[in-house]
Amino acid sequence: MKVLVIAAHPDDVELLCAGTLGLLSRAGHELWLAHMTVGDKGGQQPPDELARIRGEEALRAARVLGAETFGGICGDLELYAIEQHARRIGEILGEVEPDVVMTHPSNDYHPDHRVTSLLVRDGVAAAAAQPAVLYMDTVAGIEFVPELYCDVTETVELKKEMLRCHVSQVQWMATYRHTDMEYLIEWTGRSRGLQCGYRYAEGFRLERAVGRPDVSRSLLESMSLVEAGRGR
Repeated sequence: MKVLVIAAHPDDVELLCAGTLGLLSRAGHELWLAHMTVGDKGGQQPPDELARIRGEEALRAARVLGAETFGGICGDLELYAIEQHARRIGEILGEVEPDVVMTHPSNDYHPDHRVTSLLVRDGVAAAAAQPAVLYMDTVAGIEFVPELYCDVTETVELKKEMLRCHVSQVQWMATYRHTDMEYLIEWTGRSRGLQCGYRYAEGFRLERAVGRPDVSRSLLESMSLVEAGRGR
């Protein structure tokens, strides 16, 4: 199975779905990670230097999974629902031809996340072969109610290992945002796990649209996803 994650920023994957991706990697599935922005405003360095640093960090994190990557196409807060950016989504979908796409929900707190969600939803609708779309959790789970859970107890440490590759973000968030990103992973994972009977979990929602077939139970099972209320 081919799984493509299209996120807004270089470290979003690590925070929101890396535990699930770790399980998929161990099961032999093919993984691609794309971030739409270059991460040039999430730090104190000059934008060009920070973009370079964060691109290298994203590559290191992807190697932990054995995943392929697509780099960003614009600066932070410069992502819009315009033809140029929509075309890039279409190119990525056409190159990978994924069975499943993971992305941000449309009500996420960050404008880059919301635009990414819109671009992916429209890109999938226009694709020749339409993959299933899974919406990832939001940071700290704000305004997101999962309908599917993945038990990531076995891979939460791998998730943290991937996050540690993003040295610039971990340091900047701790110093200027007073946020411990590993604690954020720990807290959100334990919270979602409590909701479904696992020690650690990640939450998702399915995109549903008229004319699009329902995702098969076998696909959900192959991704180690269980419906809300069907955990342990």
